[in-house]
Amino acid sequence: MFIKKTGFILVLCLMLFVAIAGCGTNKDENATTKEGNAANDGGSQPSASLEPVTINLYVKGVNYTQTDIKLLFTEPIQKKYPNITLEQVGGNLEDLIAAGQPLDLILTASGQAAQYLDAKMLNDLQPMIKKNQVDLGKFDQVTIDSVKRWGTNGELFALPFTRNLTALYYNKDLFDKFGVSYPKDGMNIEETISLSQKLTRTEDGSFGLYYDVAQMGGQLLLPLVDPKSNKAQIYTDGWKTVMQHMASIYKQSWSKFPPNFKPLDMFIKDQTLAMTHFGSTGMIGALSEAEKGGRKLNWDLVSLPTFPQAPKTGFPVDVHILGMSTTSKHQAEAFEVMNLVTSADVQKIIAEQGKIPVITGQEVNFGKSLEVLKGKNVKALFLVNPAPLPQVTMYDSIVKNIIKQNVFIDVVSGKKDINTALRDGEEMANKLIEAKK
Repeated sequence: MFIKKTGFILVLCLMLFVAIAGCGTNKDENATTKEGNAANDGGSQPSASLEPVTINLYVKGVNYTQTDIKLLFTEPIQKKYPNITLEQVGGNLEDLIAAGQPLDLILTASGQAAQYLDAKMLNDLQPMIKKNQVDLGKFDQVTIDSVKRWGTNGELFALPFTRNLTALYYNKDLFDKFGVSYPKDGMNIEETISLSQKLTRTEDGSFGLYYDVAQMGGQLLLPLVDPKSNKAQIYTDGWKTVMQHMASIYKQSWSKFPPNFKPLDMFIKDQTLAMTHFGSTGMIGALSEAEKGGRKLNWDLVSLPTFPQAPKTGFPVDVHILGMSTTSKHQAEAFEVMNLVTSADVQKIIAEQGKIPVITGQEVNFGKSLEVLKGKNVKALFLVNPAPLPQVTMYDSIVKNIIKQNVFIDVVSGKKDINTALRDGEEMANKLIEAKK
């Protein structure tokens, strides 16, 4: 189902060895974790101890500042569970394991979950969920379903922690400069592209719109690989539609784009990009930092443009997940932390800090503590629904890279027509897939 990484699995084996060795060295510790060991052997689930416990949180692949960790983890834990101390762990996993660093919780992006799942590094949480009577109905349906799909027999290997929603951000000053009306909520992709063409003035170094080719495909629910045949699936009418839109957005200006351009820098730092989509977590954080640093940007946001064939559908669901390490010696306490940070109280803090909560009903609190969002059209983030994820294959990244690095470039640069670019890209992808089997 997912990519097998031998080095990663070897790391897990070392981790398991360290954990097992640790379990046999301290009689007192064995006594206090007796129930936990019984759970690992298939007995009853462990009960939390009131004795001092340190829970190690491994953070990888997601951007959370020390302030975020303090507000969303440390302070709520200290208030409700004074016996639990949270220690944040980062860095290279292999180095941590070699040093004997124990791990209890893993905070990562849903897109990076495959390596942990393949290495059997995440506990099935269903027994603890049943014991603690956790209502999974509190979670946003698309979000919890995206995590449930990893379990082939009803397992649940993580809980959602925050979401990342995408909107279309725009620079008001560039619109004013060229006398163009601002974008509106509910626009479709054709209207957005038409608007962008009025703002693309290469002689002034201004560009109308950035739109990611792979994300557009996800928005249209287009698969990359046929999960039955493991063949690339991009020489299709759906991907042809995507490339037609890419040509409309970029063809007149592609030669003027800076080499290795970064849309976030063009939008905030250079202020040469009129409109761009971006995930809420990254964009709001970057805008906050820019404002603190004295860089002013006259901006606002509207809902992500949609397609007639996928109305009110945004980019594929993007979730930051919290999982429990299979090597944790404090599983009951670790689950208490998981349950706490997905509670209404902590999710309210998450919303107020400009991050997207994963439980329903907290949208009304979004951004209340952030000055940078005052007076902004933040409701735009919630006007489209995340697209469900297609069935994942271990070859998706190969095809996605070819779309972004080969097919897209060939089309917008005028090197190849759309049909030829897609056909050549699919052939190239299938050769690389065969070589990887």
